Amino acid sequence: MTRIPPQPRRCPHDLTAYEAEESLEAIMQRMGRKFFSTADTTTTPEPDAPLTPAPPGREEPVPSQTPIQAAPSSATPPREGGWQRLGAVLEDVVASPASFLASVAPADLPPSPPGPPPAPVRPRSTRGAQGRRATSAKQTLPEVVDDDARAPTRHEIAFLARQLIQATLPHKNPGDVPVWRRRNGDFTLGIRPGVNMHTGQNFGYPYGTVPRLLLFWMTTEALRTKQRRLELGDSLTAFMQQLGLTRQNGSPGAKRSDARRLHDQMQRLFRSVISFEYVGKVKHAWLDMHVAPEGMLWWDALQPESTTRKVNWIQLDERFFQALTSAAVPVDMRILRSLKHSPLALDFYAWATYTAFQTQQTGRARSISWALLHAQFGAEYGTVKDFAKKAWAALQKVQVVYPALTVVRVRGGLKVLPCMPSVSMRSAGLS
Repeated sequence: MTRIPPQPRRCPHDLTAYEAEESLEAIMQRMGRKFFSTADTTTTPEPDAPLTPAPPGREEPVPSQTPIQAAPSSATPPREGGWQRLGAVLEDVVASPASFLASVAPADLPPSPPGPPPAPVRPRSTRGAQGRRATSAKQTLPEVVDDDARAPTRHEIAFLARQLIQATLPHKNPGDVPVWRRRNGDFTLGIRPGVNMHTGQNFGYPYGTVPRLLLFWMTTEALRTKQRRLELGDSLTAFMQQLGLTRQNGSPGAKRSDARRLHDQMQRLFRSVISFEYVGKVKHAWLDMHVAPEGMLWWDALQPESTTRKVNWIQLDERFFQALTSAAVPVDMRILRSLKHSPLALDFYAWATYTAFQTQQTGRARSISWALLHAQFGAEYGTVKDFAKKAWAALQKVQVVYPALTVVRVRGGLKVLPCMPSVSMRSAGLS
């Protein structure tokens, strides 16, 4: 007995070419219109054949069709396959989709009842800490976000020394330490607190947003007046307005009120000693500067609205005055006021506009690692990973009010693409 070899099992969904042709023809017939013809001739509808569906209960009249005889030839042309004829039909569908839909639309179905109205979209909750952080920058300074195309006026431009961008002040109170320092490559910024000779105790280190706003104001006034002596006015409330602080933030006697914080941070900053130090392979240079070795403050933090008989003033150290005015970077004062609640955001804004200026000059992107940024801005944030998370959140706040900034995250750091600085040198009068 001859053994018949086993045949491969065929999936029930696998169709032969003939079965596929017949199945497609059956499907098209159920749709209400015959798209295939088993004859070797091709039929075309009359030009004015109606395509609208028939009324319910009546069959749609089929337009008269005239067969077109194929041209005589000595050889019989091969029979056209179902897939080829389907392609021709689809070409007709693409050419006139409205006619195709009208021809296959069911005419005896009632219109579908209107559905219920869509549920209103609930706004994203901002009760959590993340929601507050996401909306704080937008709500603080709406004129910058809504009118960011308007360039700042001369009165809305502030400045900061380049060295204070390369390395920044503490974000938090360092506590009772002999010296505080921050490093950026070969450059090191060091701060020593001043001593109150009346009590014998030091004033402490300047930290947070208030001394940063003070440094912006001091650099701007030094450039504007070209004088070491800076007058702060006769009213603490008026001076607070120049810095973007508000009198309504806390009662005057409260520990966290703007008036109390400003008075305390002015003492810390004006009496401190700031050092710039460069250490290279063969170079070692340093500069120790008293911020304001002379001054007079008559203000009372408990009565910020009262005016004094004499003008409050400070006189900058000659070397500190030269450091502030020799290499100043322009910034937008409106953006400073919008970011005044975050010292890290203030630092990154000044760094971003200075870095954008560098990319504009060279036409090349600039990359920097999280480790270097951690040493430059946030050594007190613990690990580099923790700092990177907080730094990226601060940069997102900066981008809200500085949309021209183009910064992307890369592996292990950031990359600033060539873009415009927040304030151009020409509009700042430095070109």
